This record gives sequence, C-alpha cells and structure tokens, in this order.
Amino acid sequence: MMLTLLGVGMTAANAAERSDSVERKLSDNDYEGARKKCEKWAASQRDTEPALREICAKAYWPLAEAVDSAASWRDYTSTWSGTDWAATATERLASATLRELPVDASEDDLLWITEEFYDSRAARKAAEMAGDAAIRDVTTGAEALRAAKRYPGHDGLSVFVERYPEKFVKATITGHEVSITIEPDIAIPDYMKPTPLWVARWPGGDTLAWREVAAQHLLSSGLDEALTRPQGSGPGLPICSIPGQPEGWHAAVEVRVGTGRMYRPIPWEPDCGADVLPIVLTVTGSTISGLSLAPGHALDLLSRGRDGRNHTQAFISSPSDALVLSDGHLFRQSGRVWLVHPIDGGPPWLTDRAPSRQTLLTSALVGSAPPEGMSLSTQEDDLLLSGRGITERWVMPKGEVRFLSAMAQKVLGIGTALLDASKTGAPALSEVVPWAKEPGGYLTAAPPTGGRSVTLTSLNDAAIDRARLRVSSGAEIDNLEIIDGWGLDMDADGVEEVFLRTSIDGRGVLIVIDVHPVLGNRLFLHESPNVGTPSTPQNRPYAFHYGGHFYLAWAGIASDQASFLELIRYSGESFHAQALTIPR
Repeated sequence: MMLTLLGVGMTAANAAERSDSVERKLSDNDYEGARKKCEKWAASQRDTEPALREICAKAYWPLAEAVDSAASWRDYTSTWSGTDWAATATERLASATLRELPVDASEDDLLWITEEFYDSRAARKAAEMAGDAAIRDVTTGAEALRAAKRYPGHDGLSVFVERYPEKFVKATITGHEVSITIEPDIAIPDYMKPTPLWVARWPGGDTLAWREVAAQHLLSSGLDEALTRPQGSGPGLPICSIPGQPEGWHAAVEVRVGTGRMYRPIPWEPDCGADVLPIVLTVTGSTISGLSLAPGHALDLLSRGRDGRNHTQAFISSPSDALVLSDGHLFRQSGRVWLVHPIDGGPPWLTDRAPSRQTLLTSALVGSAPPEGMSLSTQEDDLLLSGRGITERWVMPKGEVRFLSAMAQKVLGIGTALLDASKTGAPALSEVVPWAKEPGGYLTAAPPTGGRSVTLTSLNDAAIDRARLRVSSGAEIDNLEIIDGWGLDMDADGVEEVFLRTSIDGRGVLIVIDVHPVLGNRLFLHESPNVGTPSTPQNRPYAFHYGGHFYLAWAGIASDQASFLELIRYSGESFHAQALTIPR
C-alpha cells in the first residue's frame, strides 16, 4: 500500500497522529506542552499539514490574547494565516488597532482602519469615529462643506451652518422677497432658523438696518416724515445710492443663523445708482420756484415761459405757496381751482380737479450735498450746472439750489421717466416745413405740403357765451373780451376742445378749454400778441393734419419780409402755443 507523504518524511497517518497528540494536550489544558509539540514539528511553517497548523494556532491563541495588542495580533495573524483562528484574530487585530489610536486620531487614520479591516466591527466603529474626527478638525468653510457631504445626517453638522453660513445657506432674492434654503440639507435647532434682514453695509463690515439708514437720509433731506415710513416687507424703502457714503458702501441682505452672519450684496434699483444725476430744485424765498430733472429740462414755477410769453400762471392771482406733488404733476391752489404744472415741462393749466395724492413740497426740502464733480455758475438770469459728464447746458431758474438724491426721487415718485410724456403727441414745427404761400411769398391759410386740411368749427354767439361761463368758473379773470371761438378735437379723445382768441387787459391771449377724463375740466392760457383786438381780429384760423398730428394755426403779415404764424398743438398732456416768423 502506498502512503501519502506530507511535508518532509511525513505521511498522512503521521500528520493525523501529531494533530491528535496536540489536541490531547489541549484537552488536558496543557497549552505549554501543546506548544512545545507544535514547535517541535514546525507547525508555524506555511507548508505544514493544515490540520496540525489549525490545532497549533489554537494552542498559541492564549499568548496573543494575554497581550491583546495590535502588535501581538498582527504577529499571530501573520504566523497562522490560512487558519480559522487567524481569521478570528483579524477581528481582534482591528479592535486593538482602533483602541491604540490616540484620542485625537485623524479622519485619515480612522478611514485607514475602515479600508484595512473593511468587514469588521471595528471598521464600522471607525467609520463613525472618522465623522467625529472630520467635524472636530474642521477649520475652514470648505472643510465643513466637505464633512457635510461625506457624513450626511451627522449630529455635529449643525454647528457648521452657524459657523460657516456662507457655505450652507442659499439666499434667493427676487425683488423684495428672500427665499432661504440650507444645502446640503442639515437639521438645525430652532434658534438657528435663518432670518433675513435688509441692511446697509460699510467697507469695515459694520451694518445698520436699511430702513433706518434710508429713513435718516430722507428726513435729513427734508422729506415729510410720512414719506420716510417703511412700506411692506423687505427693505421697506428704495434700494438707492445715498450721497456721502464711502466707496464700497452698499445694500445687502444679511442672513442670521444663530450667531452666524451671511451677506448677499444687492444691486441698486434701476435709475438709483451712484451715477444717477440729482434732481435740482431752486427755492425763492419760501417757495419752490424751479425744478429740473435733467439737462435740457427746466420747469419755472413762477415766471413767464422761456419763449418770453406769459402762460397760465401769469393770469391768476396769488396761487398758494404750498406745492402738492401728485401723479407726475405739481399742484398749487388758487381759489376754487388748482394751477397744475406737468413735470414733463409742458405748459401749465387750471383745473377743478384736486390732486388725488397730497405729497406736500415746501422749502423745507433741503435736499442733500451737491454731487461730487458738479459745479454751479450764473449766466444772466440763469444758473448753469456742469460736470459729471454733462455735455449740454443744464440751465435752471435763479434761486437757492438744492439737490434731490436718487433715493429722494424714488420716494417722491419723480424722475426722468416723467419726461417721456413730453415726447408723445405733436412735435413743434419750424420754419423749414414746406409752408403754403401765396404768389407774393406770404403765408396762406392752407396746410403745408404733405398735410391735409381739417374742418374747424366756428362757435356761434351762444357757444361763445357758454365758453365764457366756463372760463369764469375756472379763473377769476377781469376785462376778458372774446374775439372769436373755434372747435377742434385736437387730442383725438372724441370731444372737441374750444379755442378762444381773446383780449385780457388789452393783451392778446389764446384760451384752450379741454374736458379730460382723468385731469378734469382744464383751461390753458397763452399770451399771443398776434390775436389782434375785438374790432380788428387777425386772419381766420385754420386747422390741418400733418405728420400724423393735428394743428390749429393762423397767419398774418409780420413785415415786408416775413409772415407770422401762430400754432397750437397737443403734446404730452398740454396744449402748446408756438410763434414762428416765416420769411417770404
């Protein structure tokens, strides 16, 4: 019979006998004797019969267990690898390795255990401890965010939301609404609930509630206290640049998370930045006498028009100094009616309709400091403002000059957008229009080339008497003599306006009577020397349509070399009077 050889000179029978011999020693609790046999038969060698190695591994277990260190278990698993006892020892090695790490072991050291002993209880414990270590060792927002993504749901993450809100708090700002989320999602205690606050922020980091800063500026500018009260949610007052603040000063949304703070800069609202030109007021005595929204725009509230003629305000007695701003118009009361100046610069009118809002403007409106880089000079009866990239003359009526900031403009509801109204309607015409002329070169009562005639209604005596009553009910005008009257729906609202050529105290005056669905019953008065007199009126008026708009006109001989032409047109919200001299 053939015998299988195991190892050097060992048969299967010999190996089994040796394993049984070691087993008997272990049964007698003679571990020392068992180990001697194992040593004698070189059981620690890898090529030794597996059964003998398995029983000898058991014999050496108490020695490793007595030390119970990472080193003892490492030696044991190395010596007895391949045995069941070595597999069991790996769990003990993992536990000992974890136990012997310092209390401040790093995340990397702990993660090494999870990788080295991936299928052990110690590895699972190390994974938990790695999260603790990662959170413990965080020193920057980037590290905090990394820890939050690697260890979602960890109890210690909420502290990072408070400590590094800029990494976790997302603020979406739409208009004056702020929506806040925490990303990644982390459970936080109630005291950390994110709270948004609109603030002004200085370069050094100091902040103050935007409502407070804006209200202080408006009050110091002389606005009525009622206008400085915050409205609604959000910032409460416009997000506008305020003069005199240092470079880098800005509006922001501050998000408070417990003791943590996060800031999101907010851009200025449209037409509200530091580059916006101020509105310029002039004050004469205790009265606001002039207003300008931009170069090329000047509203003179006291004097005659810049065309050298008197207009509506010159024909009424002592309107109130109190100036009321309402819906893009400036109102002054005069007896039973109101004198209204449209802010777009169009001619004023009288109306029986009171302002719908009561924002009072007085000389207490002191404004703010002059914008940096702007200077004032005088020229004849005007003030000239220049600088800040102004390429055309900014002419203002003479008086004490005051500047309204972008913030004050927003709150008052006045700004350059109001000038858009003046761009609608019939434009002014000039001498270069191809006017119709008779053979001698003087103007004739016909539309210019490219225009068409429009029917003009002549008012009879009864209609003129009714018009007189309407004028007297709207204005206290003495010595009014009506020369003639005419009807034309110039503003195309379906109702004819009445045009009266009159004489007031011997001066020629054109009066327009208009019924407006929003602005009320209105009177416009324009000084017009070429009206004539009741006994010798000027040529008969005529109407025409030109360039898409209606005009009323009359012409006459101004001199041997020219004709005069008086024009009435509707533009913006006003009826404008225009005088031209047309060479022969």
